[in-house]
Amino acid sequence: MEIDELVRSNRKTIALIVTSDARLVVRAPRFLPLKRIEELVENKTAWIENQKAKMRQKLQVISGESIGINEGQLIPFLGQFYPLVWSEHQRNLPEIHDGKFIIKWSEQTQLKKNILNWYKKEARHILSERVELLSRQIGISSLNTIRITSARTRWGSCSAKGNLSFTWRLVATPLNVVDYVVIHELAHLKIRNHSKDFWTQVKFHYPDYKNAITWLKHIPYFLPF
Repeated sequence: MEIDELVRSNRKTIALIVTSDARLVVRAPRFLPLKRIEELVENKTAWIENQKAKMRQKLQVISGESIGINEGQLIPFLGQFYPLVWSEHQRNLPEIHDGKFIIKWSEQTQLKKNILNWYKKEARHILSERVELLSRQIGISSLNTIRITSARTRWGSCSAKGNLSFTWRLVATPLNVVDYVVIHELAHLKIRNHSKDFWTQVKFHYPDYKNAITWLKHIPYFLPF
């Protein structure tokens, strides 16, 4: 069972928290060995999986297959907005072309699936490139797994084992905001908490991080689902 986020503090007990986007967050005493934490998590696997299943079910309800996607609707990508246009042509769609988001017409459920798959594909490509580039700039020589998720309330995370996760929704933001989230998670490979030293490192590599955070607060209102 993988831990999505490990938070250490001066607390005396361990807390297992399954967040609203089905992530496992472990809060533990500062000096408790990682092996002991992992053993506890493994012993609670059944409970954790049950809680995650409940959260995923809630997310499916929230995402709502009944939500309609209409022609002319603005599709955000890298900070720009492209009106959705139907196409009858049997070509490689969806695609952004001539200032429009072009997609083959289909039933609403299939249409949503096609757009989601497009976002996830673009996210995998863009985030893999930015992680590789920015990790070299920061001075990180080796990386573990990069995972693309559908998280709604968390843009990125760094697990206790150093695995990086990013939601596909991140590519709706401008590229410089994408870079901030990548740098934020890469910084966690060196400093696991959000201490003053952590934010000093983030600011060193991304001085304008506060404006990026402001951008992230607004982008959910622009997404079609």
